[in-house]
Amino acid sequence: MPAAYLSHDGRLLTFVSRSRPTQQGLQLHLDIGHTRVGAQVYLKQARQTEFGDYICQGEVVQGLQEMQDPAVPEAVQVYARNFPRTVARLRALSPALPNFKALSVDLSTGGLKLETEDRLLPGSVLKISLDLEIPEQDPVPLTCRVIWCQALGKKFVVGLQFQELEPWIPPLLESFQSWLQGTGLKPKPFQQGQQLEFPEPEPSGEQAPAPPAGSLSSVTFAQGQVELILAWTRGEVFKVIFSDVLVFRDDRGLEGAAFYDALDLEESTLMTAAMKVLPVSLETRREVYHYRFLNRREASILEVVCRRPAEYQLLSEGEE
Repeated sequence: MPAAYLSHDGRLLTFVSRSRPTQQGLQLHLDIGHTRVGAQVYLKQARQTEFGDYICQGEVVQGLQEMQDPAVPEAVQVYARNFPRTVARLRALSPALPNFKALSVDLSTGGLKLETEDRLLPGSVLKISLDLEIPEQDPVPLTCRVIWCQALGKKFVVGLQFQELEPWIPPLLESFQSWLQGTGLKPKPFQQGQQLEFPEPEPSGEQAPAPPAGSLSSVTFAQGQVELILAWTRGEVFKVIFSDVLVFRDDRGLEGAAFYDALDLEESTLMTAAMKVLPVSLETRREVYHYRFLNRREASILEVVCRRPAEYQLLSEGEE
């Protein structure tokens, strides 16, 4: 069976195969970069990549002594790890993840391994928020590409590669990884939105009041109901409940949690137009409401379309 060398640790060999291994006992014709050697391997695991190849691991039974100064062949350089990984059990959140959440297995400055409850498609791109459990540190927004996905019992292990990270994220991940390894101090929090400032209304009786501004400090979604905790810049904290939710879109991982404007309540023209062409009785009134929270770039950080008006509860008063 032809294969290409990736790495080995003692007798544990990692290699790439163009086809799926069909048995545990393998006789490999292994390309080690400068020559080809024979090796007998007892296969332990194999996972398919986005390119259709299989990354395999197995115990070398015979042939290890022939691998003198092996190198990764050029054809499989794309699979070579350039970033050391550290074991880390961290919470990842994303609407693209099964049940909106997952736990990490390990972490590097170049990628992440996740444990999920359902399969993710290799080659797909998703945006997640990773909680580093650093006090006062917001979850870190990450754009990731799914490289491979492998079933493990009733769950799945997924390999993710980071894509186009914001400049402040790699140094934070590097210092966090050094702290996990015991070689560095715990990193200081980096608040991406800490420079945001919201203008106060100018003292004019004829000028329109400034839009509400603040941050979404908590969002929960279950059984068709969304609950938000809003912290306004002037001090009030509200709980907002949306019932009979039809559409829920959460882009905080991409756009941040601070809002500069909130549309209290409007009839959703998009949803109302859609309802008119649905095969329902004309006597049935379909009333829907549309809520959005916008940041300073007027990008929507959270959007809800529901059948009922939102319910507001004041949790704490602001300072006069």
